[in-house]
Amino acid sequence: MRMESVDGLNTVGMWTDKPGAFQAGDSVIVRCVVLAPELFKKFLKPGADFNLWDGGFFATGKVLARIEDAGRQISAKTGRSICGNHGTLHIRGNMSDDEILKVVQLIDASIPKSCGVAKFRSYGEVALYANREGYLRIAAEMLKCALTNPMPADLHYLFNEDSDFGIDQLTTTEDQLAFFCS
Repeated sequence: MRMESVDGLNTVGMWTDKPGAFQAGDSVIVRCVVLAPELFKKFLKPGADFNLWDGGFFATGKVLARIEDAGRQISAKTGRSICGNHGTLHIRGNMSDDEILKVVQLIDASIPKSCGVAKFRSYGEVALYANREGYLRIAAEMLKCALTNPMPADLHYLFNEDSDFGIDQLTTTEDQLAFFCS
């Protein structure tokens, strides 16, 4: 969990009244226990926002109530996301095509293709170097493939003769991959 004014990511235990699977966009009230209450005592109060992390941020939360147990545990009841001892969990869903397209258009408008630099190096394994603009250009091209109806995407302009190799094809189905690999 990450909470404003508290350094780093911190572990919390959470549970619901009824077991079940959550889907993107779901909102649920959960009970939580923070494992390092000394970090949260000052900040864990009704109305406080937090984010949940598991290899990436996947949910937001708001503390609804705080419950103290002889100073040993601080709990929170949250409403629209997960947090503290009682909270709500709001699971972030997939981005819509419109949201993805806006990101692609923003990168396209902000960073000319000529500013991106990217190189693969092979040394038994593979390393990718890119400048900031290069990573953003790679992201724009990859996001084009994430659309329901993928747009043409091309990385050839980034990986020139200075790169050990490039990416010849971006595929969006297993059938396309099988075709190119056969």
